[in-house]
Amino acid sequence: MSHFTVISSIGSYRTSLHPCRLLFRMKTKVQPSVNLIIPHYGLSLNTIGEVCAHYADYEYLVDVIGLLAGLSIDREYLKDGKVTKITVLELTDHT
Repeated sequence: MSHFTVISSIGSYRTSLHPCRLLFRMKTKVQPSVNLIIPHYGLSLNTIGEVCAHYADYEYLVDVIGLLAGLSIDREYLKDGKVTKITVLELTDHT
């Protein structure tokens, strides 16, 4: 890989617990490589209980996979003078 920068991973909704991240440039080139030491998929699976145990302002982005159990009608949410349409999804993992 070439033409990239390593920077501190700060701010809201970080996708990894790692303290650094890669910043790709327009000229960045990436080439596939077979390496058995580096995991092919960067997933960390947790139970819904572990996800719900995080505090409200948890600093890492959490992606949820589950079975759709319910869907609300569209609603409008007003915050700081801005109207946002929302739909509430209910997910289950059968636990």
